[in-house]
Amino acid sequence: MTDLEAVTADLGHVAIGYAEGEGPTGVTKNVVLPTASANETNVAWSSNNPKVIDAATGKVTRPSFEAGDAAVTLTATVTKGVVKQTKTFLVNVLKLAESGGSNGGNNGGNNGGGTDQPAQPSEQAGWRIDPAAGGTISGAGASIRFPAGVFPEAFRTYVATLPEDAAGKLPGAQRRVSRVYDITKSAAGIFLKPVTITLPFDSARLDPKADTVAVYWLNEVTGEWVPLDNASIDWTRGKVSGETIHFTKFAVLTVPGQLPSGQPLPAFSDISGHWAEASILTIVGQGYVKGYPDGKFRPNAKVTRAEFVQLIVRAFGIAEANAKTGAFADTANHWARGAIAAAHAAGIVDGYEDRTFRPDDPITREQMAVMTARAMKLQPAAAGGKDTVFTDRADIADWALPSVLAASENGLFVGYQGAFRPHAYATRAETVETLRRAIALRTP
Repeated sequence: MTDLEAVTADLGHVAIGYAEGEGPTGVTKNVVLPTASANETNVAWSSNNPKVIDAATGKVTRPSFEAGDAAVTLTATVTKGVVKQTKTFLVNVLKLAESGGSNGGNNGGNNGGGTDQPAQPSEQAGWRIDPAAGGTISGAGASIRFPAGVFPEAFRTYVATLPEDAAGKLPGAQRRVSRVYDITKSAAGIFLKPVTITLPFDSARLDPKADTVAVYWLNEVTGEWVPLDNASIDWTRGKVSGETIHFTKFAVLTVPGQLPSGQPLPAFSDISGHWAEASILTIVGQGYVKGYPDGKFRPNAKVTRAEFVQLIVRAFGIAEANAKTGAFADTANHWARGAIAAAHAAGIVDGYEDRTFRPDDPITREQMAVMTARAMKLQPAAAGGKDTVFTDRADIADWALPSVLAASENGLFVGYQGAFRPHAYATRAETVETLRRAIALRTP
């Protein structure tokens, strides 16, 4: 084994040990920062806030009630010879209760001053695994089977899904056909026996004859998705399984270099390095939109109202109406009249007061938000309810505001340094990014 292989292998197994009942989203007690390795590498830890978490000892000093919870970044650096790689962990240390008292991390988690330890929300409690008995747990659509004798001691397992904002920034987004699962455990170290992870995936987007999928784990150092061993696919139920000896981020992906259509990744000449490159490849691969004959995608070109309706109808599986006449006065002979009629019947689009639809007008961002929110059947957000702050909120039309807020609160839109720009025309890049996020929210 080379030094690079040793470092990469050990880094993949580095994990923080948490007290029973705790996890990265809610820490009150000391943590374990392991330095042992399987391949004779050196593991060192650092903390961006040593006053809260001391990287040398794992001691946790909870912030005061007034200071609020503290987000601490812990970095594990694994070295061997001249090879060095790092892995970061974000840990949320909970503030002390309002009555004050000593920190919860001292003396192995004693609250010292008589302060009651904050109750942990149920999603942070995880599942306690008895290593002698093993067992199967299920959460957030995933299931994990632990064989008897899987680990030397009892531990807790935590299952969470990444928000699509974060998941979309990970490598390989165009190949992903499931949510990204972040699976962790309270005790450090690899499993003594393989653990079977089963994840749901969007089988409706795939062809069993053309596509191959597997559960992959993310090597966050190399940015590579690595397939789990012993893959098993259930196309009927939309489930795929694989075996692992450690926890990290997992997702269901198609094979490298291949989109869910079974076709190779397209090579557009004008999207390399574009902020929406991954989303463009994803939506093109799913057949919802195409590039141009000259090999370009034109990500900054405007999108018409008819073009966006066509995308919505395709993406949400709405049957086009067999419309001999248009739903509006100006769509009877339009190429998209069937899609427009279907979207109108589904309550997704409205026309103007003069009974026109103006299909060839560029679509604005607030119009796109309304159509998307309606297609997803999002509950309109009250103007005075859950607060989504835009610096140009006053510019958003009253009829569009509830849908804009609902779409934003569900992470469907990319803003502009705090502004929404409701009257700006949506670009092809913005359109496919919104569509990708909408599809991801509907994917298991």
